[in-house]
Amino acid sequence: MAKNNVYPFTKSQSLPVPVGIKSGDAVASGSYVGVALTDRQVAMAANVPNTSNPVGNASVALDGTWTLPCADAVASVGTALYIAGAGPFTVTTTASGNTLLGYSADVIKGGVATGGTKAAGAGTINVTIG
Repeated sequence: MAKNNVYPFTKSQSLPVPVGIKSGDAVASGSYVGVALTDRQVAMAANVPNTSNPVGNASVALDGTWTLPCADAVASVGTALYIAGAGPFTVTTTASGNTLLGYSADVIKGGVATGGTKAAGAGTINVTIG
């Protein structure tokens, strides 16, 4: 189960996802966007976990706030974030040719807002899906 959930999700669905999708990854499937709650189900065999999804599917959260990798600079809370690539996917601030995933969001930890902005380079950003 994905461990990068910050604020709870209320909607999820089993969706077809590309090879290589792991629990916690950003996902685009048709018009749906979200975060994989489970790894993509592979053909049943010995030592292969059963995610209760059809082969080729993963359980995907369709809302909530998640901490996801993002290499782009995010200057302000509420910045639109997009899902790019054909899978595994990346999170970017580039709108052109990409699908809206959600918006950067602060999370309050110990009374301090954190995670809604970041400098360019490797790191994570909090994304509220929708």
